[in-house]
Parts: sequence; C-alpha cells; structure tokens
Amino acid sequence: MPVDQRSVTRKQIFRIGEIHIEDYSYPIDCLVRDSSNNGALIEVGHTDIIPETFRLRIPSSGLDVPCRVIRRTAHMLGVAFEA
Repeated sequence: MPVDQRSVTRKQIFRIGEIHIEDYSYPIDCLVRDSSNNGALIEVGHTDIIPETFRLRIPSSGLDVPCRVIRRTAHMLGVAFEA
C-alpha cells in the first residue's frame, strides 16, 4: 500500500463542485471527495478534457480557488490550491 506523503491531512467532504476553465462557456460538474487547506481530490467523468490549471468552486461552502493538477487518473484529479 502506498504511503501518504501529504504534509496536511485531508478530510472527506463529498461535495458537489464546479470546475471552471478559462475560455469555456460553462463549468464542468465534479465531486470533491476530500479536501485540506492545500488541495483536494476531485472526481470527474473524464479527466482528459481538464487542463493543468483551473478554478474550483464549491457553491455550498463558498470555496472558489485556483488549482493546479498534481496527480491525474482516468476519473480522479489530485489538485493543489494556488495562492
């Protein structure tokens, strides 16, 4: 089993979010599975259409933050929040 190398522990939140990509006319729906002050794990239908940087919004919590992709699988994105 791989060792978790994150410097901050993430909390499971399971919230509906939106990925906002520059020059796209509409957001892409996603599920934010866990989050910390530094990043999140996001589930989407297909990650191949998501660029390396985008804005993540979670309307229910008021989160609106720029992100950078750190890890990518077919349906999951590990992202770091940008300052």
